[in-house]
Amino acid sequence: MSDSKGNSDLLPGSHTGSGGGLNATPEEPSRGAEHNAESSQGLSAARDLRLWAWLYSPALTLWLLGLMIVAMALGTIVPQGASVEAYERAFGVPLGRLVAKSSLTHVFSAWWFSLLFVLLAVNLTACVVRRVRIVARAQDAAASPLTSAQVRGRRATAAWSIRLAPAAAHDQLARVLRTRGYRLIPAPAGAKDEMALRARRGAIRSWGPIIVHTGLVVVVLGAACGRLPSLAFHRTAVIASGDTYRVAMGEKSFGIRLLNAGIERTPGGGPSQYWARTQIVEHGKVIRNVTITPNHPLRYHGANVVLDSLFDAPGYAVEVKKGKSVGCVPVVMDSSGRVDLMSSVTLLKDPPWLVWVRGFRAAPGGEPGTEGGPAALVALDESGAVTANRREIGWVGAGGLDYEGVHFELVSAHASKGVRLGVHRDPGVPVVWSGFGLIVLGCLLALFVTRREIAATLSPKGGGGTAVVIGASAFGLGPGAESVLDSLGADLEAREQADRG
Repeated sequence: MSDSKGNSDLLPGSHTGSGGGLNATPEEPSRGAEHNAESSQGLSAARDLRLWAWLYSPALTLWLLGLMIVAMALGTIVPQGASVEAYERAFGVPLGRLVAKSSLTHVFSAWWFSLLFVLLAVNLTACVVRRVRIVARAQDAAASPLTSAQVRGRRATAAWSIRLAPAAAHDQLARVLRTRGYRLIPAPAGAKDEMALRARRGAIRSWGPIIVHTGLVVVVLGAACGRLPSLAFHRTAVIASGDTYRVAMGEKSFGIRLLNAGIERTPGGGPSQYWARTQIVEHGKVIRNVTITPNHPLRYHGANVVLDSLFDAPGYAVEVKKGKSVGCVPVVMDSSGRVDLMSSVTLLKDPPWLVWVRGFRAAPGGEPGTEGGPAALVALDESGAVTANRREIGWVGAGGLDYEGVHFELVSAHASKGVRLGVHRDPGVPVVWSGFGLIVLGCLLALFVTRREIAATLSPKGGGGTAVVIGASAFGLGPGAESVLDSLGADLEAREQADRG
């Protein structure tokens, strides 16, 4: 046969007529346009495939986890939500001011940290979709015609001869597999005059990785849910003995009153346990008495109250008066003898100012506006938050200081034990634990459930018998594919002998 016509068809841009390309037919441009359209569609499909492969790639998972670990380390090293003075004290003035203006002061609520969570959730979701597709394709493959060559491609294969017709041999093999817990899958034969059989056991193991990835997605979503400002609640309560800290959580608000705090010591004098005896106050009534220790936090109205540390309550405080409204700013010193800026602060109700003590002098001596005794350097922000509009109003001593109708005065306070309590409400915790439960379930399925598959073709053999080609695959713990075939052959032989007897 001549193939000149075929060559002409395979080369749409070449023609044998006179004039060559100058006499091109009107069909040429349309063919070229179709070719260009197909090429652009192919490139677009290739880009989509590359994007999809990147979304579910393990490399993306590792990069995201690495970046999140680095971000969380920075959020631990750099104090979160502190004042500019605290950063200047910790890192020096130039670097401290730079850090204070960056998002490192609020890593866990920064937009880029949320973006890492979103990308990780997308990556894990893509992994789930990919695994589901793999399982679906395996199920579709089980319904395709089965040939002897496919059977011999299994992990372990064997060839048997049964003294039964193909239909009877097929029924006998099916009964044996059912008694062993296999589920039969309809399978057409790939060759004429042949019969085929598929069986599967422990197919739920294939869903183990899918459940694990789903659990990871749930964990990420739960962690993200707990970070939403509208749902989460994170505060540090600084309370002296006899004082009450108001936990404002909307309808679930309550008060924590500190009765006493202390340290239990070992016979050698070392600390063995920190404790804080507290009362839960709600609507002016004492609801319960609770002793909080580091290993036994208080849980109330969905909030965890954790004992962070103990301190000696200040011997001084700045009293703030406006008419009948009286507030108090404690002067809390740290172990180095400096003012603890995070503890020496109070949000007033009237006026609604944020007032804190930036410094303390036991005897400032001739400082303007003082009487030679102890004095505290007071700063305030009239917006009620730490902003760039904060201002220092000066040193406040026993003689007091007036500012815009508000009187500030340094007073002595009764020295006692105080505590710092971490008050946290994280609605994502139950979601995270549910995700961990799914991860454990998926790991158990993947590790301890053995998936076994049997495929066989049966063809007629001379003398009324049947030639059986059988293959087996086994994934997981338990006997391997070879042992499965040996035990299956023994069962068939025993059943055949029983039928003859």
